[in-house]
Amino acid sequence: MAWLSSGLERAKTSVDGLAVDIRRSRNRELLIAMHAGVLETPPIACNPAASTSIHTVTGHHHFRMYLTAAKSLLRYTADLAVVVHDDGSLNAEDVAQLKAHVPGVTTIDRKSADEQMNEVLAHYPHSRNLRDRVVNSLELFDNLLLCRTPRVINMNSDVLFLREPAELITWIAGGDPAIVGVYEAEPAGQAAFLARHGSAFPPHVTTALACLYPDAADLDFVESILSVTTPDWFTAQNVYPLLYERLAAKRSARFLDERAYQASGVFEEGAIFRHYWSSTAKFTQTQSKDSARVFSELGPEPALA
Repeated sequence: MAWLSSGLERAKTSVDGLAVDIRRSRNRELLIAMHAGVLETPPIACNPAASTSIHTVTGHHHFRMYLTAAKSLLRYTADLAVVVHDDGSLNAEDVAQLKAHVPGVTTIDRKSADEQMNEVLAHYPHSRNLRDRVVNSLELFDNLLLCRTPRVINMNSDVLFLREPAELITWIAGGDPAIVGVYEAEPAGQAAFLARHGSAFPPHVTTALACLYPDAADLDFVESILSVTTPDWFTAQNVYPLLYERLAAKRSARFLDERAYQASGVFEEGAIFRHYWSSTAKFTQTQSKDSARVFSELGPEPALA
């Protein structure tokens, strides 16, 4: 009956993905309005020559939310190369505002990325299929394979840093050789996915904030996994723990303190970091309140003389 259980799990995950799409569409305009205040905050330059780069896949509807997330971190450490991967919907105004608010940022437009990745994935049909079908799979492929730094952070757009992330800053500076990430209690489909692939890695990995190394990108291994996987919205994220496990002999992997780095939808006082699952619209009120706090702490952009 294993085939039946596997089929039911895939069906459930597909339904979950459809529900995510519907909620995301309904929530877009609210998120744009909610983060308008970031455009009134002063620029924060990043460091394109830094040894750690932070990569985010984002688009027009999430642009202001992403900019709020990026500035919430850069105010604590600007020694980061900031890289934005266009999901195909960023427009010229978005890119101009991004460059004005985060001087030194690198943007990778979707057309250029597709051209590069089509060449890289030419002999990996299952990988290319996933990348073509599911936009967030750019986190698995582009964010790692187009990285040009020794250390790479994957960050989602719908996050905020509310206090100084000292442990993360140590990792950014090269003071921690481990793979590090935030803990999510029940990432969609991950426990079943890992079980199907015989993995004992804890099923709590999220790409909301993942700190790793480009050598995690093993295309031969990823292709072998995808060749026996029905791709869905959550596949790319669920491959991450398999990559971590594969590197276990070379690099340890651990989770940041889940009470301080909150990525499971439980928001207690004292948070350093929060992931709001904006696609679900469950935590919009909390996200709005926290975003307003970040705008206040960043301060208004100085008036022109």
